[in-house]
Amino acid sequence: MATFRKRCGKWHLEIRKKFHKPISKTFILKEDAEKYAREIESKIDQGILTTYDEAGKTTLRDLLERYRLEITAKKKGAEVEDYKIRLLQSLQISENTLLRVTPTKIAKLRDTLSESRKAGTVNKYLSFLSNCWNIARKEWGISLPENPVSMIYKPSVKDRRDRILTPDEYKRILDAAGKSKLYSMKALVIFAYTTAARFGEIIKLHRKDVDYVQRTATLRDTKNGEDRKIPLTIEAMQVLKAQPITTTGNFFQDISHDRFKHYWDRVRRDAQITNFRFHDLRACAISNFFLPPYNFGIPMVAKISGHKTWKELERYERNKVHAIVKQFEVIKK
Repeated sequence: MATFRKRCGKWHLEIRKKFHKPISKTFILKEDAEKYAREIESKIDQGILTTYDEAGKTTLRDLLERYRLEITAKKKGAEVEDYKIRLLQSLQISENTLLRVTPTKIAKLRDTLSESRKAGTVNKYLSFLSNCWNIARKEWGISLPENPVSMIYKPSVKDRRDRILTPDEYKRILDAAGKSKLYSMKALVIFAYTTAARFGEIIKLHRKDVDYVQRTATLRDTKNGEDRKIPLTIEAMQVLKAQPITTTGNFFQDISHDRFKHYWDRVRRDAQITNFRFHDLRACAISNFFLPPYNFGIPMVAKISGHKTWKELERYERNKVHAIVKQFEVIKK
């Protein structure tokens, strides 16, 4: 039932319904108060009334903190994502309650981040906010308006990597890796170059997960949380068989990413290779699988790389036009 009282020249409305939290609001005109009361009572009767009480008390910083503790902490890239979320929490926008986080404020945040960060990085920050908002609505039971991140345009990413090694560069990398103080460096390079496996997947590869008869290896707990079985080339098989026995049962010694990066940078320097990351070896392998002598189609390459869609796989297919021209010449012959 709606009750109207005039106070200080304004109309105070209070709606009380059984089994529902009281609602109160103030209007200048009584007609507006009566109209609002009819709409709210109708929604209560239909069971479709949405209240934003919790959203009006919760700040964006609080929501991000819950996301950081409950969602980010369980991810493989928790350390990097944790840093980015803490940075968002330190910004002024995080002081707003969720009801005051508007598309305009998100757009201003985007522009501020874009002043010192690349488009891809800015999109990651926006993605964290968007995911946090959606999870709060769908899983945490917090009634929220439409996701403000979905209502602004995202920076266009134009810095797609297209770097792969030429045959000569690969030879130089192998020569330098063979002289590295990290014993397994050359083996790691060859295995990554011929299997498209990630560094983390290679380091965790255990002897019990390799079938020498079937020539397959099972990569455990990969980036997407699933196990993946891959075929092994002759080069990859030779690398694994040449590795010394370890106390852990893994093929390669356990090494931190930072320590590995130190040795990898020295290999690149000695080989005089620029603008090339170890992870780009994955792109080299994927690109090679599309060319002779393999000539694999998209489904087969995706099976090896673990990509679910062509859009994901396309980022790693980096064949140059001249490589395709060479295939025209082979076909003509």
